[in-house]
Amino acid sequence: MAERGEWSGLFAAAFRQSRNAMALLDGERCFVDVNGAYLTLLGYRRRELIGQPVFRFVVGGPLASRAEWRSMLNSGQFNG
Repeated sequence: MAERGEWSGLFAAAFRQSRNAMALLDGERCFVDVNGAYLTLLGYRRRELIGQPVFRFVVGGPLASRAEWRSMLNSGQFNG
């Protein structure tokens, strides 16, 4: 079985090398990291996204309020 450090490295490599757009968000829905495919898709530079809330880039704003988001995360059944 792979140790945590090995899994972390595998995930990081897959994230960076993927041709699928991928983003990592924190609990407040702010960008922590994005891969190259995501940058190409959105047409922004990494520094323009990191630390920004993802809903700033969604037409019409967030689909869930802060309370709704927290409730979904706390339910253990939400992903997206």
